[in-house]
Amino acid sequence: MWSVDLIRRRQNRSCCKPHSVLLINTNGHGQFIARCCERAMTAGVRTDMTLAHARALLPIDQVHIEEYDPQRDHDALLALAHWAIRFSPIVAVDPADDGLMVDITGCQRVFNGERTLINRLISAVNKLGFHVRVASAPTYGCAWAVARYGHDDQSEIHDEQSAIEPLPIAALRVDNDIIESLNEVGVQTIGQLVQLPRQQLPSRFGDDLLLRLDQALGLAMEQFEPIRPNPKPRVERVFAGPTKQFEAIHITVQQLLTQLATQLHARESGVRKLKATFERVDAPPEGVTISLSRPSRDVKHLWSLLFPKVEQVNLGYGVERVELHAASIGRLQHTQTAHWRSEQTKQAEIERELGQLLDTIASRIGADHVTRVDVNETYIPERAFEHRSALQPAPPSDTPGITCIDRPSVLLAHPEPVHVIAQPPHHPHWLRWRGDEHRIVKAFGPERIDNEWWREERHGGTKARRHEEEIVMSGRDYFKLQDGRGQWMWVFRDSRSEKWFVHGQWT
Repeated sequence: MWSVDLIRRRQNRSCCKPHSVLLINTNGHGQFIARCCERAMTAGVRTDMTLAHARALLPIDQVHIEEYDPQRDHDALLALAHWAIRFSPIVAVDPADDGLMVDITGCQRVFNGERTLINRLISAVNKLGFHVRVASAPTYGCAWAVARYGHDDQSEIHDEQSAIEPLPIAALRVDNDIIESLNEVGVQTIGQLVQLPRQQLPSRFGDDLLLRLDQALGLAMEQFEPIRPNPKPRVERVFAGPTKQFEAIHITVQQLLTQLATQLHARESGVRKLKATFERVDAPPEGVTISLSRPSRDVKHLWSLLFPKVEQVNLGYGVERVELHAASIGRLQHTQTAHWRSEQTKQAEIERELGQLLDTIASRIGADHVTRVDVNETYIPERAFEHRSALQPAPPSDTPGITCIDRPSVLLAHPEPVHVIAQPPHHPHWLRWRGDEHRIVKAFGPERIDNEWWREERHGGTKARRHEEEIVMSGRDYFKLQDGRGQWMWVFRDSRSEKWFVHGQWT
């Protein structure tokens, strides 16, 4: 049995240093701490402390504050529980909403031992950006207690009583009233509690105290309700005998698509990635996959994408089984009927038709050749836009827009060096670019674009990329220049090397 205590690593992007994270509750009496990170707890911050008190304990420029949203935390923890099924089929969310319960009985063989299983889980969770404490014990109560109140080196427990005796009473998952009552009589650890006469405990502290103690020691049963994953839609058909007739295969795939669309309709979803598998009698199964830019359950559209790929399948000596699996699905919004058409309905139809067009083009020329331009939240011009596959999910509606500052209609892939006559910090009066001389008659600027110091710069890659990053890190002074022939150019001076570059032009 496992109990996994998770603390999300949150970091303010406006600074390279890690911040202390405080989640607060606001009511009529003020703002109070609902959750805090390990860094804040080390500094003395505690739950239910006022925000003003907590900020006094932390550096003023290294505090990140957010409003506490219990539902958001629960949803994130539930998503993590579904992810953890790769380690065990029995996973549940802790009722306290601060950890996971994982039953690993019989799973050790798959991972070559319990220690290897624990190490792989810790490594995998760390890669997701979480700090994790893991305890493995014969009972859930013992694992829960050690994961939250034990030492970091206590990951595998074999003797429950010796493991929990040094721990505080709070490790038994009892109410605060019981903890305070025991502290009043000098009982602060579970070991001291075990020394008391059992017959007198229920009358003074209630039945729940002994129940929790027995559950941690394995003397009482404890069960939890695991999550039940909802498998992705899947349909199949097994033939009475192998068939090599393409017509039979085509009809079967179309009928399976209709069945799959029925399942997707019940889930109010559409398929984004569809896999078709054909099991042959004389060779390994052969499969084809199609990806869609938007969720869809339109049988006609799905068949138009599948048909060219199905025709290329090698049937061998016959196919005896066909399976369709919706490997990735997405939610589909409801639309009104034709008699109640609205602007929202018309927009949904346009989006659907655009998605079908993109899917068709991508299936013919390849998904890598169909891209869209997304806006990035950055001041660096060459990083403001990025080409991504049109089949990837679209960015959220709150994506930052394009800057209102005038930018050239043509931005060069890499800034090109030029020779200039200028007296910094003033603009150039003459420059030579691509073999042509330009006499400057009008100029605007400078506009300083400096390095985004709150982002982590990654060096390496090609020589051109390293040179580009070095220029960005040193800062740029941009000028909008017009030559005697009326051509407008976007030119900047590298503040470190004092060299000039052309970065774009207006056409």
